[in-house]
Amino acid sequence: APVEGAPRAAPARETAVVAPALVAQAEEIVAAPTRLRGAMRPECCALTPGLVSVVLPVYNQSRLVGASIESVLAQTYPQLELIVIDDGSTDGIEEVLARHAGDRRLRIYSQPNRGLPGALTSGFARARGEFWTWTSADNLMAPRHLECLVAKLRAEPDLGMTFADYWVIDDRGEVLADRSWRAHNRPDPESGEVRLPRTTENLNVEQDNFIGPCFLYRGWIGRLLGGYSPSVGVEDYDYWMRINALFSIRHLGTDDLLYRYRVHDNTLSARADVHRILAKVEHLMRHEQERAAHYRKRLRLCADEAASQWLRGRGISEDIAGLDELDRPKMQTDHAVALVVSASAARALERDGRAGNEVPLIVAFDGEGTTPYDIASVLRRPYVMALVSTERDASRVAAVSAAPIVDAESAQLASAIGGFVRNAGFLARSEQRVDHDDRPPAAFIAPGRRPRVLLQADAFRQGGMENVMINVAVTLRDAGIDPLLLVQGGTGPARAHAEANGIDVCDGVLNARGYRKLLDDRRIALINAHYSTFGVEQAHAAGVPFVQTIHNAYVWLAPESIEAYRRADPLTSAYACVSATVAKYADCVIGLDPRKFRSVPNGIDSASLDAVDVASERARLRRRWGAAERETVFLNVASILATKAQIPLVEAFARVLEQRPGGRLVIVGTPMEPPYEHRLRERMRELGVDSRVTIAGYDSDVAPYYYAADVMVLPSHWEGWSLAFGEALYAGIPIVSTRVGAAAEFSCVANVVLVDTNFGDVTALNHENIGHVVNHHGGEFPIRFAEGMLRAAALRREPPAPKLRASLRRESAYRRYADLFADLIR
Repeated sequence: APVEGAPRAAPARETAVVAPALVAQAEEIVAAPTRLRGAMRPECCALTPGLVSVVLPVYNQSRLVGASIESVLAQTYPQLELIVIDDGSTDGIEEVLARHAGDRRLRIYSQPNRGLPGALTSGFARARGEFWTWTSADNLMAPRHLECLVAKLRAEPDLGMTFADYWVIDDRGEVLADRSWRAHNRPDPESGEVRLPRTTENLNVEQDNFIGPCFLYRGWIGRLLGGYSPSVGVEDYDYWMRINALFSIRHLGTDDLLYRYRVHDNTLSARADVHRILAKVEHLMRHEQERAAHYRKRLRLCADEAASQWLRGRGISEDIAGLDELDRPKMQTDHAVALVVSASAARALERDGRAGNEVPLIVAFDGEGTTPYDIASVLRRPYVMALVSTERDASRVAAVSAAPIVDAESAQLASAIGGFVRNAGFLARSEQRVDHDDRPPAAFIAPGRRPRVLLQADAFRQGGMENVMINVAVTLRDAGIDPLLLVQGGTGPARAHAEANGIDVCDGVLNARGYRKLLDDRRIALINAHYSTFGVEQAHAAGVPFVQTIHNAYVWLAPESIEAYRRADPLTSAYACVSATVAKYADCVIGLDPRKFRSVPNGIDSASLDAVDVASERARLRRRWGAAERETVFLNVASILATKAQIPLVEAFARVLEQRPGGRLVIVGTPMEPPYEHRLRERMRELGVDSRVTIAGYDSDVAPYYYAADVMVLPSHWEGWSLAFGEALYAGIPIVSTRVGAAAEFSCVANVVLVDTNFGDVTALNHENIGHVVNHHGGEFPIRFAEGMLRAAALRREPPAPKLRASLRRESAYRRYADLFADLIR
């Protein structure tokens, strides 16, 4: 059927059907998947089988973008998602986007203007499809565009990318009159047909970006290559060169014309643009010569013993060396080198700045032992790739990082490893890395269509969960989503705090019928449950997404409570996991589905920290504590209860005083367990440290404490994402913490000291043994924690890097909730 913008002089064959033999071949392969044995399994790369992800970046093209969107949504291929990135438009594009926002296949995001490479990178960071492509706001896809290209990639599993011929049109949608535009590819300029070379052997050596705008490539290759480069100036040409050098690109092989490419009026400014592009292409060709030289280097995989055996067991026996060869002279200059380690060995790399920075790192998971949750901080470094054998491990990696994931059982494993190592190795040497503002784009909420989200908890008294819920509600409201707070049980001071922030609160215990009535009457679009599974059946029946926030490792849950979470799992749309540790417990102990996990860390109130008058507040509080300026003050901000481990803390502090006699310990928090507080004070007297410890009680404004003290101490037995840890990190005070919750993910921060707990991994805890753990004092733990306190006391106050500091702010952290909810509501 004709599409708006088609060239008026187009011949009848513009909508020619793709070669029947090609479609039949693809359908036969899909119907008999055993014939594809050895192909890359998309589910083991954390990609959705059969789905095509189309990214559409747009900047100030509101007049044209509507037709472009419609051409994608009109595709005959049904499995697609369209990701529109509004790159800071200023021409009222919101009205156009709002007209299409109701289509469930469409996701729209807005970001400050970052240019085409930044918009493409943002878009593909959200792509979930097995196949990837992108289009422009002023161009049009023919209806069978995706159908034909998908058929080609399905029919040829070894093929990395395919491309096809297209039409060229002008501003009015007619055949381009300028005969000089790509004259060598236009055998009949009157028709507007652009006929491309069928092979790509000259793509990287001749100055001609002939791939064109009609293409499709595999999502796992896109993840492996990373984002589009902002430094070369012709980002698409650069990307095709990389794919062509490392994998394979072939023409569709038919005469079908599947795209309408618009060339704007041939004005003087357009001529100037051509000259600028030519200069950029010349720069790219010089860049490509350097890159090709690196790609020609012999591959060298420096692997530990376990990883070496793992590779050899999958038929990769050449180019493997021991770890000691990595430091040999000229190894990294003469070879394309990577460090390959088993997942268990990756734990030792947490403090190794070399791994995943200058040298690409490959982590191999064997499905047992160490999980992706255990090494989340390693997987989040640049230039790291994960090799997995199961969909579950792929889901776990995707839950904690954006690292590329490759199916280790694929026959294409060797080419994937070689492509990653060469690409990442060259990028590490040639790309200038800048710590710029790379906050994710915000999900688009159509003006006048504010959805309502129900935030629910079984109790809402006072604590970290309540603070998180209030901050989430405020962030949702600012993002165009109306929050409603439902409390099913007891309330406390937190309710007044919520109402003071203008949050609508309703309470009272509801039965199933009353809950369903609330959903209908208040037109609830999504439910976000905190420590609550109530109403999940009613939400599912009403078609309302149910999202659970996992705040902690739920070690205290009795078997019947665990069973309730498991029953709710099939009806839950997503889980917002505040840290990798809580995700691990939810997956490995409770048994929830990791494919639904989303990493949504907590944020802190940075405004209160920024407002502190450091000099005066430090002097005021230290006078109150009786601490001289030269004395080391250790600070613990936590409610007083057994799980926060204040008794082991004072035992460790007693040892610290043996080497730092002038030290002081200040504990700030509400006594939540009076018997535990009594035992704490008794233990202080027994140790003779009661005169050096100040139990300050609750203070609603703890921000000044982080600047008055010298070391933050957090000996908790378990945590989720400690707000106190985040506040201390933001303030730059040295921290000594147990390796629990999110603390483990900040192991590479210079002034953070982590200490192992006395029970090992958090999955060893359950409701039967936690009483023994929290009430057992003495042993080795206070000795280890005292050593950590002394190490931290020798460190300097050092604010985190700007990028990390920005990520800690609540307006940045909790925006992820708005984006997740907007996506699910759509």
